[in-house]
Amino acid sequence: MLQRSMWRHLIAVLVGLMGVANILSSIIVRVMVRERIVHAFLPLEIEQGTRHLAVVAGLALLAIGRGLWRGKRVPWTVAITLLLGSAVFHVAKGLDVEETTAALALAGLLVWQRDAFTAGPDRPTLARAFGALLLSVLGLLIYALAGSYLLRWKFAPVATPGPALQELGARLMLATGPLHPLSRRALWLLESFSIVGVAMLAYLLGAFLHPIIAAPAEPSERERAMHLLRRYASSSLSYFALMPGMSLYFGHDVDGLIAFRVAGDVAVACGDPIVAAEQLPRLLTEFLHHCARQGWELCLYEVQASQLHVYQALGFHALKIGEDAWLDLPIFTLKGKAISDVRHACSKIERDGLVFELLEIQSGAHLTPVAAWEGRPEWSGGMDARACALWEQMHAIMAKEGRGDFELQFSIGRLPPVPDPEARYTLAIGPDHSCVLGFCSWLPIYAVNGWALDVMQRSEDAPNGTMEYLIAQSLLSFQRAGATWASLGMAPLADADLNSDDERSLLQRGVRFLYEHPQVNKLYRYKSLFFFKRKFVPVWRSAYLAYPSPLSLPRTLYAVLKVHLPSIGPAMITDFLLQQGGKGVERWRDWVRTRWDAAGPDDEGKYQM
Repeated sequence: MLQRSMWRHLIAVLVGLMGVANILSSIIVRVMVRERIVHAFLPLEIEQGTRHLAVVAGLALLAIGRGLWRGKRVPWTVAITLLLGSAVFHVAKGLDVEETTAALALAGLLVWQRDAFTAGPDRPTLARAFGALLLSVLGLLIYALAGSYLLRWKFAPVATPGPALQELGARLMLATGPLHPLSRRALWLLESFSIVGVAMLAYLLGAFLHPIIAAPAEPSERERAMHLLRRYASSSLSYFALMPGMSLYFGHDVDGLIAFRVAGDVAVACGDPIVAAEQLPRLLTEFLHHCARQGWELCLYEVQASQLHVYQALGFHALKIGEDAWLDLPIFTLKGKAISDVRHACSKIERDGLVFELLEIQSGAHLTPVAAWEGRPEWSGGMDARACALWEQMHAIMAKEGRGDFELQFSIGRLPPVPDPEARYTLAIGPDHSCVLGFCSWLPIYAVNGWALDVMQRSEDAPNGTMEYLIAQSLLSFQRAGATWASLGMAPLADADLNSDDERSLLQRGVRFLYEHPQVNKLYRYKSLFFFKRKFVPVWRSAYLAYPSPLSLPRTLYAVLKVHLPSIGPAMITDFLLQQGGKGVERWRDWVRTRWDAAGPDDEGKYQM
């Protein structure tokens, strides 16, 4: 499957080069001896017309290159037609045997690799495009007839509806018709026909090349996914399959599912597929065929090392992107030197009077918002008034600590509008027994009888050590309840094996550079997050990005960034760079001002630098 992807990419590049060759051979390259032979057999009009058609075919080949890259069937059909037409055009315009041979060979290559081009168009986009095209054609006809009527005396012969429509058809083919303009305004009108026609063709091609959009999961699909989660969920990201906006693929011949989102033409899977380990290759092969039919490439974000051999056997490459902190709960303890920092933080917090509490939610409760009363939202069932008040405070803390457009999504959780009965919410309550100073949300990992840390947040008034205390008490409560494992989540970009720098690839060194970069750490605190989780003495499990090929890695990394930051784009990047530039200028001014003030005046009242 990945080999077919490589063929698609190679053919797309070759078709683009063929388009360039069409244009250059028609405009620049001319062999006079061959042209004289053509003139002896064909009229000059045919030779000139085929030269124009070769240029048009070249432009079209360039335009459909992206569709071929995505493996779309319609551009494949169009490419073969254009290449066969180009072969005829090259012979007719100047006996260009070399270009003709290349076009025929490339058409043969496309036929040979026809199984690599199976993706259909995005039907909703295509339907809208055809609707808009019909309206555009109608508008163009009205525009051509009205314009030629108003300027009918500016043409020779006088423009009537018949010649005007003939001229319109010729201009849409980038040729000329029976009307000859006698003024600049008349010439502009005829040229505008070609401009509008090219724009309409480009719009229609764009609709055919548009990537298929994956629809978010329906409620019935989430119910089906829950049954699979209870049987096979073993990753700290498994429960994210139920998150809003996630698309789900269910195996046809395999009992399993893959949760993913699509960015551009890359399907980014969230964690390992949810399936029995022995069925993983079959489910992945199914999904790779599904992605090929949709025109997507597949990458898998944050997969576990234990399944890495399966991905590599299917042709994927692996890039280490972080460390997942796991704790074996039956042997977890606060005793010993290794975890002394957490133990001391717990003792301090208990002396400060904070208490640990589990948010009470009735098992299986169906929580739905109802009308607010005096500004305080209530729920139809599952929580009492005190629990509702605590939930409000948790949301207030989240809102205050949010990063706006830079808030990560996809594999990073958020506090839902109403509590999830399947989750657990642990709180650090102040001495007054009513003020939330910190909280954690935990998601179930059903197949390993475990819990995954999703959201952890503290208020500005919380004393130091609150989060250490809260996580430690949460782990101990899960331990008493009989849970087996707990995951503190991934420390992004981290590498627990710090002694293998010489063996790292250039890509891994780039990941390490981002991990150490002060601006990245200032925004997301990746480095401090790793050291915070290390206090609990976890078992580190390496997490990887599985991607199709080195050639596709830049697009894959952008897709991963896009699913985590959907609002990212030129405007957002520009604003961020301007903001960082402004801060840099301010720091430079402060430094100059400090140096100026530190110099002091000399005896003559002048400052020394």
